[in-house]
Amino acid sequence: MTRSPQARLLLFIAFLGLGIARCGSDPNLEGAKLDLENKDYDRALENIARAVERDPHNSEALQLKGEILQEVVLDTRAPEERAALVAEMASAYRRSVELDTARSRSVLRRMREAYQVEFNAGVEAYSAAQSESVEETRNAFQAAAQRFRNASVIFPDSADAYINEASAYYSGGILSQAVEAYEAALGLGHTAREVYVYLARTMDLMAQQTADNVLRARLHQRIVRVLEQGLTNHAEDLELRNLLLNYYALSGKPEEALAYFESQYEFKRDDRVYLYNYGTLLLRAQNYAGAIEKLTEVIALDGDYTKARFNLGAALINKGVGMSATFNALSDSLDSQRSVMTASSISRVESRLQALDTRRGALFQQAIEHLEVARGLAEAALEPPRDICRALYRAYGHTNQRSKADAVAQCAAFDGP
Repeated sequence: MTRSPQARLLLFIAFLGLGIARCGSDPNLEGAKLDLENKDYDRALENIARAVERDPHNSEALQLKGEILQEVVLDTRAPEERAALVAEMASAYRRSVELDTARSRSVLRRMREAYQVEFNAGVEAYSAAQSESVEETRNAFQAAAQRFRNASVIFPDSADAYINEASAYYSGGILSQAVEAYEAALGLGHTAREVYVYLARTMDLMAQQTADNVLRARLHQRIVRVLEQGLTNHAEDLELRNLLLNYYALSGKPEEALAYFESQYEFKRDDRVYLYNYGTLLLRAQNYAGAIEKLTEVIALDGDYTKARFNLGAALINKGVGMSATFNALSDSLDSQRSVMTASSISRVESRLQALDTRRGALFQQAIEHLEVARGLAEAALEPPRDICRALYRAYGHTNQRSKADAVAQCAAFDGP
């Protein structure tokens, strides 16, 4: 059979086209595909490395690199090595899409699969960590946290990954890293109310565990900033507002705290914890009259609130002591000026002194009543009453009840259970 010149030309063009296609393909890329099929991942990565070195903009090679690394990750148990591979995988996938957006759909599907593997592994590791011995708990929860961290590396916009990572660190007692995870979530724009709440509570636990007063104050101030930020995003959230009230009282910034507490008073006057914190803040600011008013309101709501009884007793004693200072100054002035004063002036001063003495005595007696109740409540709850007893010792002394002061002296020196 004889082909026509036109037919021969078409065949030539077809073969020429095949020849061009073969010459344009990357042998390393093709080799990597075959290596992946054969599960020879080391050789596949070597071929991909050559392909990318030859053409850094080869989106197909970068996507294939991500797929190879995704398979390698599944066989890698060492946490640090696995984390590094996950980061490299995610970087390769993202770069391939940057170079060719047509790959978005297939790459996104692959990344979702990888994310789910890491996230599920974190959940399983967290569950297993709860059953570990005390000695292994920290390491087990840290391993769970790392899996969640891997998931967040794949999808940095996943708040769930950050929150679960932080929760794992928290459960393992690794509080500073839990804080870092929550702050990372906030830094990336995650504004879920739970992030603010959990971050505040984690830093509060750190504050409770430190003996450094300066560090504790700084942590309380950081908590205030976090909660203030939280309220800008969740202005009506009652829990965030309540937490902020509490931490304002602990933050070491009395002016800001008092202004905020005052602004909330009309809305929270039936909240015993709010009133206790407000009264305690006023006590620290030496506004004893204000402290007595707010702490008395607490007692009216809950007569068994031990700390409120104690602080109310302290406020009454301090107000009484201030009145004693006024009494003593006025008495000294009268003694020094009596010879040049008229009888009526002396009488007025003496009447004032009598009124001051009666008022300060009443304040000390009220303090004793609240402190005695507080002591009974503390002892019933098996709580050390040392500080309460020390306040009682002062109050008994100011009212010349020496026998009662002596009786409470041993309790006042009590250092704890």
